[in-house]
Amino acid sequence: MSEDTPRLVRPVLYVSGPITGRPDFRRLFATAESLLTKVGYEVLNPARHVGSRTARAWQELLLAMPPEGDPRWRMRWPDYMRDALRAITLADGVALLPDWEQSRGAGWEHRIAQEVLAIPALPLDEWLGLAGELPCLA
Repeated sequence: MSEDTPRLVRPVLYVSGPITGRPDFRRLFATAESLLTKVGYEVLNPARHVGSRTARAWQELLLAMPPEGDPRWRMRWPDYMRDALRAITLADGVALLPDWEQSRGAGWEHRIAQEVLAIPALPLDEWLGLAGELPCLA
């Protein structure tokens, strides 16, 4: 590939699933991130806030947060959802973890993705089967 050849950008997926009341959520999200990365996606993991395409957006979110220890640091569910919805606007699709239907937040993320942003929201296994590609939405 020469320097003049444009590089294709890998599709970005936002991982969505239950967090509240799930002590193992970080492991579940990290496993999904690892699997999706291996098949060719860039992953936006709300349990880690990473992704080169979204680094600037997450940096802006972090700069807007008060310093750790400040009483304003205590985030509420709506605060987490506000960050999640910002992140979803930067994604090409949403990867849904098992039991996502049991999560109020994941339910909203699914609806926003499909009904507002018109991006696919598919179960994790379906994304893995697509091997780094986006689904054909005919």
